[in-house]
Amino acid sequence: MSASESVAEALARHARRAPEAPCLFFRDLKGRFRWRSYQNVAQWLEPAGRSPGLFSVKEVHEGSAVDAPLLPFLSHLAEEDAPVREASERLRALLSPERQAASLRDIWISWRPLSVPAEKAIARWAIISGAVVLVDPGERLHPDLFAWARPTLLSGSSAELLALAQALEAQAPRFLRGRWMRQRTARLRHLLVEGTGVSELDGVADVVDFAEVAAGWRELSPAFTAHVLPFPHAALV
Repeated sequence: MSASESVAEALARHARRAPEAPCLFFRDLKGRFRWRSYQNVAQWLEPAGRSPGLFSVKEVHEGSAVDAPLLPFLSHLAEEDAPVREASERLRALLSPERQAASLRDIWISWRPLSVPAEKAIARWAIISGAVVLVDPGERLHPDLFAWARPTLLSGSSAELLALAQALEAQAPRFLRGRWMRQRTARLRHLLVEGTGVSELDGVADVVDFAEVAAGWRELSPAFTAHVLPFPHAALV
């Protein structure tokens, strides 16, 4: 994996190494969860223009009703731009493999459109790093989806992350509450806080939002050990 690798090149690399491994999960038009492998997704792409690394979604695939929810996601990813590329590389440094168990893939839920620069940067990082991505656009990250997917990474503003913690608290059953919460949060390793204007990579510090987010999630389970980290916004300015 090179620092200059594009999304298309990363997908081709993953498809060679593990063609049948899940790449993207999504809901079809009937609301049923489906997934597509690296081989599936890599086959949908074709070079765009003469610039290496640029790609587009093949026209022949645009008629697939089943995969229609994935097309906006892939189409936005096809549009490479320097600020998003830089932010995703900063994420790779922030979420370094040394912090993760080598035998586990990251799991991330993309719930906002990739027209949001931070969401696109995380999506680019996720594809290149080999994370599993669940694409489920909506107005918020729903607690039922979090409980089902049990992601390793969450991203959002401090208000959005705290709202999800509160929703999970309200949803937890009274009987065996602690075990239920541990099971849902056990894989969570990173909370990326956006909108704070902070980045440890830029040497700026503002711990108020981080302390509040960390405290809100620790209240769910004493076993909560995820790192609460700033999203590297400076690259997108």
